[in-house]
Formats: sequence, structure tokens, C-alpha cells
Amino acid sequence: MKNTVPIENDLPPWLPVVVGAGIAIFTLVLWATVHREEQVHIEDAIHLHLTRVKDQIEEHTEEVIEALERIAKRWEYRNRMDRAEWEADATNYVKGSPSYQAIEWVDAAFQARWVVPVKGNEAVQETFHGFDESRRKALETARDRRKTTLTSALQLQQGGKGFLVCVPIFVGDRSEGFIVGVFQSQKLFDFILRNVATDCGVSVLLGPDEVFFRGDDPRTHQKRWGQETSLNLHEAHWQIRVWPTPALLSKESSFTDDMILWTGLPMAVLLATTIFLTQTAHRRARAIESVNRSLEDEIVVRKQVEETLRESEARFRSIAESASEAIVSANADGAIITWNKGAQNLFGYTEKEILGKPLTLLMPERHRDAHNKGLERFRSTGQARIIGKTVELHGMRNDGAEFPMDLSLSAWKTEQAIFFGAILRDITERKRNEEFLANRSRLSTFVSEVGIALNQRGTIPEMLRPCAEAMVKHLDAALARIWTLNAAENMLELQASAGMYTHINGAHGRVPVGRFKIGLIAQEQKPHLTNSVIGDPRVPEQEWARKNGLVAFAGYPMMVEDRLIGVMAMFARQPLSEITLEAMASIANEIGRGIDHKWAETKLESVHKELLDVSRGAGMADVATNVLHNVGNVLNSINVSSTLVSEKLRKSKVANLGKAAVLLCEHANDLPVFLTQDPKGTQLPGYLTSLAQHLAEEQAEVLKEIESLTRNIEHIKEIVAMQQSYSRVSGVIESLPVTDLVEDALRMNTAALARHDVQVIREYIEKPVIAVEKHKVLQILVNLIRNAKYALDDGKRPDKRLNLRVEKNGAGLIRISVSDNGVGIAPENLTRIFEHRFTTRKEGHGFGLHSGALAAKEMGGTLIAQSDGPGKGAAFILDLPCKREKGADAQVQGSEVHGSTVGKA
Repeated sequence: MKNTVPIENDLPPWLPVVVGAGIAIFTLVLWATVHREEQVHIEDAIHLHLTRVKDQIEEHTEEVIEALERIAKRWEYRNRMDRAEWEADATNYVKGSPSYQAIEWVDAAFQARWVVPVKGNEAVQETFHGFDESRRKALETARDRRKTTLTSALQLQQGGKGFLVCVPIFVGDRSEGFIVGVFQSQKLFDFILRNVATDCGVSVLLGPDEVFFRGDDPRTHQKRWGQETSLNLHEAHWQIRVWPTPALLSKESSFTDDMILWTGLPMAVLLATTIFLTQTAHRRARAIESVNRSLEDEIVVRKQVEETLRESEARFRSIAESASEAIVSANADGAIITWNKGAQNLFGYTEKEILGKPLTLLMPERHRDAHNKGLERFRSTGQARIIGKTVELHGMRNDGAEFPMDLSLSAWKTEQAIFFGAILRDITERKRNEEFLANRSRLSTFVSEVGIALNQRGTIPEMLRPCAEAMVKHLDAALARIWTLNAAENMLELQASAGMYTHINGAHGRVPVGRFKIGLIAQEQKPHLTNSVIGDPRVPEQEWARKNGLVAFAGYPMMVEDRLIGVMAMFARQPLSEITLEAMASIANEIGRGIDHKWAETKLESVHKELLDVSRGAGMADVATNVLHNVGNVLNSINVSSTLVSEKLRKSKVANLGKAAVLLCEHANDLPVFLTQDPKGTQLPGYLTSLAQHLAEEQAEVLKEIESLTRNIEHIKEIVAMQQSYSRVSGVIESLPVTDLVEDALRMNTAALARHDVQVIREYIEKPVIAVEKHKVLQILVNLIRNAKYALDDGKRPDKRLNLRVEKNGAGLIRISVSDNGVGIAPENLTRIFEHRFTTRKEGHGFGLHSGALAAKEMGGTLIAQSDGPGKGAAFILDLPCKREKGADAQVQGSEVHGSTVGKA
């Protein structure tokens, strides 16, 4: 056997451990960094979904709330809406958006009166919304603050959880109730989020209650990945939570970190093992035979390492091939060296077609120069602007089509060269959704501005000008115009113009129906749309259109039911999208209804003036009628008194006194004998004494009736004189104590109140002086006292009480209240009682309260009614402005309480 010489081991024995541990630590640090970046990427994706969910909920909720507020504004603008018109308006919104469970009109007493749609909501009709604390609180808040308020989460009577949107209605200072939108939470948010965050679980809380949930159950990833945000809308606090589904995690995750971990650690072990084996080989290399054996072992190990590396490369390639994103790598010259199936699907090139080709083949021509300069800068200086970032660029497929994409670029160096890696994602759908949302927001603003313009006061041109300007601003119109139909002349008259031209006179100021493109639209009552103005036979001004770069035209007839109201049209310098045309189509008839309402308002104002004159005449007739009634009652008393006097005189025993005188004359010569001895004579003194007493009583009764006749005649004079004084001062403003007016009104009703046994209670807390037209105030008070008398008769109570109260109401107002304990007013009649021709009495004409409310308004005051319901009496409150005259404090005791007087009328 040959001697072997030991070979010194040059490598220290701890080297394998240090090298292996160093590479393992480096691998773990690199893995942790990549893993954290991936988590941040997923968290960013979840945050983006959370933001979209919040924005979508906020935008859609504001849209449906604005729709409800528009209904309320129309109500206020028209001073009230009849049921058919309201239901038609509400039905349009319900049909236009599946978000609504129902739209209700709730009156000022929190009673649900009208509901749309009725089907499915029958349980809601005629229900009292005050039974639930959340509903009552929201309604009271909306009424008191005069702004839209949301309830907290509640159980709907239609079924399921939901909430209410309460929009107050005020006509002047009078509450007309509320427009209430009912929303079933799960249904509402299913609709809002149907295309948003579909790869995420979503939970929405209204206050402490969860009102919407979508996603996996149990919520597997909510605790680790979930994010939440708050949203405050109209006094309601929303909490929105979003977490990823397994599908989103799979989509957003990559295997780069695992590849680093499972490649780096084996390599660390392999390298440490290689060093260790090398050391072992050196220690055991005593002979050439042993060296050969060691070399053979090393070759085997190397083959294993190569096999491991090949397996690792194959594993990486398998991962890259299975990824949905495009994964591409290139060398320092920008030539493509790896290409996965995701890249093939995205760009359309096969691996065989693309390998070795420049990266510039994947980008539009306009980006290639910047790419080459950036590549050269990185090679020479090592500086890069987009490496390590995700940027949005445009890619180009093999058919030349461009598309938006996200690019995440990385770079690494080896001893031999520099390499680049890129992950690319097609974001066409995302961009399309973002554009859709932007268009929806723009068109929502357009519809809102048009709605505001239609609810403004003013002439038709003043109302339509903002509508045309909104078309230019939000629909990118170059020229927008609106014509209205003059039916008498069969002519379209230009009312508003915006954009290129703003004047409304000229060649197109009046367009006959049936002529030109606008007249044909009116005649056919069909829209005319084109994105090719040049060459359109209906656009004769071809040179004008070419000169101004006009590309598209859209014209719509404005219809109300089957009636043509006018035409709206616009020219644009770019093709009109479907969503823009839908916006125009939806708003055309809305503008038509606005014009129709404006026409109706003009007619209504004329009728209102006529009605006002009739109502005033009816009011003064009420005063005159009351005077005649009272005079008639007094005449009845005079007739009774005169009849009693006549009857007394007919039955008087004064004739018997004459008979006694005849007897005395017959016995004048023997009068002592006659009075003492004759049977008749002896009775005569007693009879005369009794007769004298009876005649004295009879005289007192006759004198009493004559005094009553005198008083009643004087009463007639006072009533007639009072009525004449009020008729003479019509239209003249006088300063006088308000209690004098109340007492005058009472005097005109005194006989009727006395006849019906009504107890009058005067509560004159203060006696201020006011400056008013006496006859208008008297007209109101006479009517209120007479109505109270009728209410007391109908109530059939034995204790009929009429309260008259005078006091200050603050802010320079004087309050006169007329209340009774009579038949009362039903809740449904409280809002109608001041309407023209509305009355609950068979013989009533419905003018009195209506004319009284108008007269109070003309004097700067108000007239309102209050009642707790049938059988509980009613109160009518008249507030009038008080203008103190100099020296008034000397006549009136300020806020001193003068006490109450109670008596029978």
C-alpha cells in the first residue's frame, strides 16, 4: 500500500456554518422584505376597495336623498301637491331607481298618508310614525332644524332591517309634513355595491346595528385584513368594513417571496454542505485514490446541486407560467429573455415570437424614446425613476391596439450583467369603471343644477337659461338651446341659448313647427341624434358646422303626457356617449314639466287674484250677514216685548176701576149708607185696595218691557253704526287698542251667543295698540267667533265655552286666540281647513277662513288652526305685527296682567 501524505486543510472548520447562516439570514431578510411588500400591496388594494365602497354609498345615498328633497321642494313651490301629482312624481323616482323600498308623505302629525308603491307596503298606510323613538326623533329633528335627517337602524314594517330618510316640507312657516324615503338596507346596498368590491367581504353598520353584510361566513379574513372607515350623512353615523375574500388574496398574491425562501435556504444549505464536503475531502485526501474518491463524491454533489438548481428553475418557471399577470424579464440591452403565458395572453405574442425581441415592441411609438433614454441612464449611472414603483402606462398588443396597464419594474445585477423584471396588469376594466363613475358624478351634478333651476322663481327665460348653461358645462356642448311651443301660432320660440351664442333673437328665434331640424323634431315628436353632423341631411348649415368643428347633434322634444311643450337641442365638438344621451333624454321631459308648471303658475296667479277679490267680498259679506243676524235677533226681542205689553194692556183690570167709579156716582147722595150697609158697598173699599195693588204691579211689568224695548233699539243703532264705521274706513290704517276690535266683533255676535247659551271668557293679558285696517281684522274675528258658535252647537255640550285671549307673542307680534270646547277638527282637515271652498258645514261656502288667512298674510301676520281631534275643541290663532304709537305706553300697562273676566253673553 502506498503511503499517503496528509493534506493541510486551508479552510477553517467554522466556515460552512458561517457561510450557510449568512446566506440563510440574507434569504430570510429578503423574504421578509418581499413578503411585507406583498402585504402592503394587498392592504392598498383593500383600502382602494374600501374607498370605492364608501364613495359609492355616499354618492348613491346623496342622489336618492336629493331626489326626495326635489319632491319636497316641488311641494313647497306649489304650496301643496294633490295626491295624483305627488304619486306620479314619486312613482317616477321609484321606477327610476330600485334603491327605494317606498316613498311616503307623512303629515305634520307623523301619520303616513300616501305611499308609493302601494303594493307590498299596505301595512304602512295610515300608520303613526311616532310610536318608534328613532322615527319620531328623526321626524322631530327634520321639522325643528328644517333639514333632511336619517333614522338609526330599525325594523321595517315591510320586513327586514332598514332606515328612513326624512325630508321636511314647509310652506312659509307652516309644516306640511315630510317626504319619507324607506330603504331596505340589504336590498339598497346590494344594488349600490353590485359592481363594487366584488372580491371583498363588506359590512355596513348604522349606529351599533349591522344593516348589510356580503361575503364569506364565517368572516375568515376580517380580523387579519379587515379595514374600516366612517361616514356621516344627515345626522346618521355609518361604519363601513371591508376585508378580502380568498379569491382576492389569491389574485393579489404572488409566489415571489416563497420562491426566494425555498430557493435561498436550500442554496444556503447546499453551499454550506459544499464547503463542508470540500473540507472533508481535504482532510481525507491522503492519497490519490482517496482524492479521486473525494472528487467523485464532489462530482456527485455538484450534479445534485445542478439538479436542485434545475428543479428550482423549473419551479420558478411553473409559478410564472401559472400567474395571471404578465411576467417578463430582459437583459441589459432591453432584449426579452423570459415570457410567461400571462404575457402571451396580454400581448398576443407567443414565446417563440418574442424572445430576443426588444421591449419597445410592447409599447406605443410615443413611449419608446423615453424608454431607451431611461435604459441608457440606468446602465451608465445606476439611477432609475420607475424601478421599484408601480406606474400606469399604455401597452400595445401585436395587432397594434393600445390598452392601459400597471407596470411594476425591478432590476438586479450579477457579476456578468444587469437584468430587468416586470409584472404587468391590464387595467382597462378599472379605467372604464373610473370613467363611468366620473361620468355619473358629472351627470348627477348636471341633473341637480337643472332641478334647482326649474324650482327657481322668475320668468321662463330666467328659468331655462341655467338649464342651457348646465348642458354646456356638464355635457361638453358647444351650443345648447331651448325653445318653447307657441300653440296659438304653431311656432317654436327660443327662450335660452348658451355656449357659442347666448342671444335668443335672430334667425332661430322663431322656428315654425315642421321646418328645419328643430321644427321637424317638434312635428314628429321624436329625438334626432347624430355623431356625424357633416353629411347629415337635416343639418343644412354644413359649412358653419365644419368651420366650428361640430361633430355631434342631439335634439329632443319636451313632452308632458301627450302634449308638446318645446324642443331642447345641443351641438358638440366630440361624439356624444350613450350616458350623455340618456341624461338628455331623462332631463328633456323634466324641463318640459318645469315649463308646463311655470305656465300653470301664471294662470294660477291670475285665478288667484280673482279668487282673492271674491274671498274678500265673501268675507265682508260675512260681516254684513252677522250684522243682519244680530239685528234680527234684537228685533225678535223687541217683538216679544211689544207683544207682552199689548197682552198686558188687553188683560188689564183698569176697566174694573171704572165700574167702581160708576157705583160710587150712583150712590153719591147716600154714600155713607151705601158703604156701611149695602152688601156691595161694604166690599168696595177692599176691592179698590186689591185693584190698586194689582195695577201697580201691572204698571211695573209694562215699564220693564218698555225699558227692554228702548235698550234693544239702542243696540240696533250701535250695531248698524259700528258696521257703517268699518265700511267707511276700508283701506285706511288706524292705530287702536286691539281689545276694542275684539269687543266690537263680540257685540256683532252678542245676540246669537246669548241665544245659544255660550259662556264668553275674556283673557286680556295685555291691551296693546296696533296699526291695522280695522275692517280686515273685524272680518277675521267675526268669522272666527261665528265658527266657534257653530262648533259649540254641533258639540252639544251643556257647558259651551268661548275663550278670547289677547297677549304679546314676541318679535313685535300681537296674538289673538279664539278657542272653544266644541266639536273639534279631524287631523286630516287641519292642513286643508284654509283651502278655498273647503268646509265641513253643509251650508258653508268655504270662503271665510280662506279669505281670513289671505287678509292676515296681507297685513304681515298669520292665521293658524290647532285641535287635538274630534270632540276636543279647537283654537284659531291670529298673529299680527304691532307698531307702537307714541304715548301708547300711557294707555296700555305694558306686560301687566289685567285679569280675566267671565260672564254670559
